[in-house]
Amino acid sequence: MNRGVRLFRSVDVNAPLAPSYITRPNPAVGELRQIQAEGEQNGSALDINYRGRLNKYFTGFAWYSWSHYDNNTGGISWFPQNQIDPNADWGPASWDQRNRFGFYGMFNPQHLLNLGVAIFANSGRPWTITTGEDFYGTGFFNARPEGVPRDSETGPDYVDLDLRWGYDFKLHPKELDKSPTIGLSASAFNVLNHANGSFVDTVEGSQDFGYVTSAYPPRRMQLAMRFAF
Repeated sequence: MNRGVRLFRSVDVNAPLAPSYITRPNPAVGELRQIQAEGEQNGSALDINYRGRLNKYFTGFAWYSWSHYDNNTGGISWFPQNQIDPNADWGPASWDQRNRFGFYGMFNPQHLLNLGVAIFANSGRPWTITTGEDFYGTGFFNARPEGVPRDSETGPDYVDLDLRWGYDFKLHPKELDKSPTIGLSASAFNVLNHANGSFVDTVEGSQDFGYVTSAYPPRRMQLAMRFAF
């Protein structure tokens, strides 16, 4: 269980006033940023981990985490939608991910026929529906449609499988401590070529609203060689 109090956030204390949100209290000054220590956070998490050598053929570690965190701040540089009512931005933390799984393992670590495996599988992070308009006259363009809470939507998941083979060949097997070594390795990233989205168009009314508009790299291969003497 986790509770955070007096967390940092930023507020424009010279933001335009309601109901027109046009005139600033001090017209001679633009944005007047005040860093406050008034943010809060509540959350809970469950972590399960395994690390060890199962037998002579396998060693590695794995973890699974379930978590959920709500807050009303995104950090010291974060501004709320409505500068007059920053507590109204209570919602899931921007980095909140309900499920995360990871695995690193090595099969036959000392053998020529070895294989390294890495697996990552995470549920999506939240994102906020925005209007694309500066309704509050602050210049932040982070206004949400009426009645829509912050971080109410969930982004794309992330799945990645990486494989690696590598071995050091001794040029003088009878003198292992002094022998020059040639190391060869072959790696493959995102072997399944899963489409892992990285950004969603959050602006309501946009042609691509709700769609993924950028992604992490697709499948890649890498070959490497090194010589030590």
